[in-house]
Amino acid sequence: MANRSDMSSMMREMIQLAGTVKLPSVYLTRRQVTRAVAAVITLIQELVAASLFVIGPFLLLVIPTLNGLIVSFFKNTATRLHREEKVAEGYGLDLAAYFTRNLYRFWHAQEFRGLENIPRSGGALLVYYHGPLPTDYIGLVAEIRYQYGRHLRSVVDRMMANFFLADIVNNNLGLVFNGRSQATEILKEGHLLGVAPGGVREALFSEDYKVVWGERTGFAKVAFDANVPIIPVFTENSQETFKSMKSFQFVWKFIYDKIKFPIIPLWGGFPVKLVTHIGAPIYPSKAETVEDLRDRTKTALEDMILKHQSRNPSVTKAILQRLRNVPSETTILEEV
Repeated sequence: MANRSDMSSMMREMIQLAGTVKLPSVYLTRRQVTRAVAAVITLIQELVAASLFVIGPFLLLVIPTLNGLIVSFFKNTATRLHREEKVAEGYGLDLAAYFTRNLYRFWHAQEFRGLENIPRSGGALLVYYHGPLPTDYIGLVAEIRYQYGRHLRSVVDRMMANFFLADIVNNNLGLVFNGRSQATEILKEGHLLGVAPGGVREALFSEDYKVVWGERTGFAKVAFDANVPIIPVFTENSQETFKSMKSFQFVWKFIYDKIKFPIIPLWGGFPVKLVTHIGAPIYPSKAETVEDLRDRTKTALEDMILKHQSRNPSVTKAILQRLRNVPSETTILEEV
């Protein structure tokens, strides 16, 4: 009886103790709920868009591949016929530029403002803002070839060497992989060269057209060593041509930081209006450092973005802008 009484007493004490313990209330604020719902809706929208337009990035790759094949065909034909390969290469580049230019005028109504800032001869380094994919830049390469007969070579990420038919594209379109020494040599030889200092990080993780260069100074060192001007380039709506997934962005950034290869859902190819602005040349000065030249270039590019890019851009707005506008003929200033 004593043991049963003790147990009953212990049970009563435990019940009383439990009654005095207050568990913390678990609840979400209205703001947290709103954010969670918005995140879920965004994820669903991105998944639907990605499933509908996932073919877009692959179709864009077709353009430089076809251009590379065109140039390769002309060069191989010249070799078989024992003709001058350099002349044949020029014809191939001209045809590729004509094809690309007309395709872009139809799909994006791409316009070019400030094209007169591209030198007719001599080296120059074109520094451009990198959208999700270099859609606008491909159009710029074609326009410069079509208008001036000059071939704009391009510094690209080494991963480009792994794509289908990469050798044909790289060897015939002048893509540069080997860093500053090769870039400097190309400029010293009097060629045009394009580079996006922000690279893949700017392409996939830049928000609201923010320039993402970090502390990179390589392009400025190249301009100094080759003693050529830097020409800033920005294209309106370049971020709206393709879209990358914003949901779980911290995951995509983590993966890219670890393996230096972009693994992120990408979709698009939307027919948005593109207007490419070519800024005034920026000449290196012996009185400044490479950091000064980088900062001057970055400021010029940021000013162009602030001046030309509309606020609160969207794919829908950019498509409507395309539908309302007809591409204007580029004004070419005649040499004196």
